[in-house]
Amino acid sequence: MYSKEEERLLKLKKQYDDVEISMDALDEAIFAGFQKAKSEEKIGIKKKRWMYSMAVAAVLLIGLFWSIRFSPVFADYMINIPGMENIVELLREDKGRMAAVENKYYQEIDVSQEKNGLKVTIDGAIADEEGMVLFYTLHSDRKLKEATIKEVNLKSREGEQLKESFRMFGEPHYSQEGKKQYSGEIEYFFDKPITSKKYEIKLKVTGSHKLNEDFKLAFHLPKELKKKKVIHLNKMVEIAGQKIKFERADVYPLRVAVKVKMPETNTKRILAFEDLRLVDENGES
Repeated sequence: MYSKEEERLLKLKKQYDDVEISMDALDEAIFAGFQKAKSEEKIGIKKKRWMYSMAVAAVLLIGLFWSIRFSPVFADYMINIPGMENIVELLREDKGRMAAVENKYYQEIDVSQEKNGLKVTIDGAIADEEGMVLFYTLHSDRKLKEATIKEVNLKSREGEQLKESFRMFGEPHYSQEGKKQYSGEIEYFFDKPITSKKYEIKLKVTGSHKLNEDFKLAFHLPKELKKKKVIHLNKMVEIAGQKIKFERADVYPLRVAVKVKMPETNTKRILAFEDLRLVDENGES
């Protein structure tokens, strides 16, 4: 991670927070500029969306566990999944996703569509009742310096209404020398639990050589959607004279939602939680 560039991006974000503008378009422009500046260096930027209330707040965290180089379980499991080699780099810095794969939450899909020398493949997914991450690969018959996923739309083929609270389809892919293959993630979280196992995803791929193709892929999830595990905490802490009650933690394969409540007797309002992390028994984030 490049601290100066990250600090610059954070300052930009503060400036446009109150401006009415398409967030997807703005994020895409920032990502594209940064990617070009740093050529093939990769940087992951995670969006955060917080819901505030005077009394109650839900805090979303990504679970962190083991790294890929110290996890023979992950390595052994990875070898046996077709196409998994395409997404190893995506998981290398995300211990939570690797833990999900280790616990066999990854579902192989392997559905493709090809148009004019470009093939889009949905390699697999990690899905639970309130979230879904789709791993994709772009294969081109010629080297592309740029390739961008746009206009992503996911819907159920079983008539279920999907009310999304968050979606992200990654940064634009960029290579100074050009590449014939790129891999990425499409991430969704939903306002209410989902039950459907059959889906259709539409997306557009743009890039160098006047690339501009629309794709539509139908797929199904072979495994059941994992339900959350509820851990009751009921812990009260005090910070600067203000009390915060941690009521419970809802644990999903893709995230942990911690429910907190601020008593009305507090003399201040807590507007945000900064630098949140999960720490294990060894003190590791």
